[in-house]
Amino acid sequence: DEPLLCLINNAGILLENWSDPRIDLGQLRKTFEVNVYGTIQLTELLIPNIQREGQIINMSSGWGSFSDPHFAPNIPHYKMSKVVLNMYTKLLASRLQSQQIAVHAINPGWVQSEMGTMAAPRSTMEVGREMLEFIEAEHEGGFFWYKGRKMAW
Repeated sequence: DEPLLCLINNAGILLENWSDPRIDLGQLRKTFEVNVYGTIQLTELLIPNIQREGQIINMSSGWGSFSDPHFAPNIPHYKMSKVVLNMYTKLLASRLQSQQIAVHAINPGWVQSEMGTMAAPRSTMEVGREMLEFIEAEHEGGFFWYKGRKMAW
């Protein structure tokens, strides 16, 4: 039962066809099971172990932002799951403020991965370095971050 300084929730799946805007309830359920319920369940179980002045980081997505300038109706399951994760971030940040635990949502951008494909412009190493810098610096909880700067929800 070692106290945790930082919890990084990086679970995420994208099951749907990138060009299909239709809702498939089965895919929506599976997406929410991992991206929302799994993240919330793990976080709630670990909160008692997070030390004062610790951090919780929820890996979100620009697709989870209502202010996305490139909004399109495609990828609805993934986008909705990240919107819910963002709301959980805000709620949890408010709830844990008195314990001095900062809760953040981070948009890593389009990253080279199985999900993002190798066509993505950002490497996992680049994002990893940014994450370490973010964790080491002090940031106000309850916000959505991209490259170390607050972004609109």
